[in-house]
Amino acid sequence: MSVLSTDGTHPKPFTLQLLEDLYLTRRLSDVKFEFDGEFISAHRSILAASSPFFLSLLYEDETRRKFTLQASSKLFEIVLRFIYTSEVQIDDLTEHETLDLLCMCQTFQLPFLADIVSKRIDTIRINFENVNKLFQTAVDLHLSSFAEKCLQYIDLNSQIVINKSEVFALFSRQLVENIVGRDTFLAEEIDIFKALKCWSELNPLQDLSAVWPKIRLNLISIEDYLKYIQPTNLISEIQFLNSFKQEKKRRSSLDVNPIKLQLLYGFIFTVNAIQIQRHGHVEQKP
Repeated sequence: MSVLSTDGTHPKPFTLQLLEDLYLTRRLSDVKFEFDGEFISAHRSILAASSPFFLSLLYEDETRRKFTLQASSKLFEIVLRFIYTSEVQIDDLTEHETLDLLCMCQTFQLPFLADIVSKRIDTIRINFENVNKLFQTAVDLHLSSFAEKCLQYIDLNSQIVINKSEVFALFSRQLVENIVGRDTFLAEEIDIFKALKCWSELNPLQDLSAVWPKIRLNLISIEDYLKYIQPTNLISEIQFLNSFKQEKKRRSSLDVNPIKLQLLYGFIFTVNAIQIQRHGHVEQKP
């Protein structure tokens, strides 16, 4: 059996129309979710059938009718609309809301909605203001390809990242560790040391013990070590001298055309980054 849709042209199956009506009217609802004093009604059996998360939450105690969720009521309504109607309305969400929605989908164990939201995130243009949160969300949700996309953006803007402490300071310790450990983060090792030292001073409670060893000390001159590193006592003379027993492994630029990355990902980077890509090295300081 089918019923006419609202425009009178495309018939909807009766069951789908019934679920949509239940969503719109909340008739016969038997549970409520609280968000900072605001309540949203829903149907226990429908939510429980939609995901293992709701099945466990709602049927652990079938007499319980009110639940508190640490989430956005706006985003929860998007989740409910999807569960009841399969409709997804996320085009007007901000970047942060989209990321929070993806986290919510993972928590609620809704893989189909998570896949839709992930594709939406892929369209977000990366910049220095959002790359840290985008990277952390990608790591937390095991979105390896998107995490790599964030790191490639930083690779292509390595000179800005290294030379502007206010940019580098925005990054989390995990992102900093990933950046410094990459072969494609093209910068002078002494400049990387200076940036890390500045970052540690701005983030005194963060432990960089796993990050300092990623600096390629055998690419730093003795003069620079004595002038910039030795006075800090962050890296000992023994560590510095022992580094020369290891093979020198220079950093190199991404083996990808930056213009292609811009077209694919919407990257914005400097002319300097493109010049580095073309020449495959960092311009030496006079």
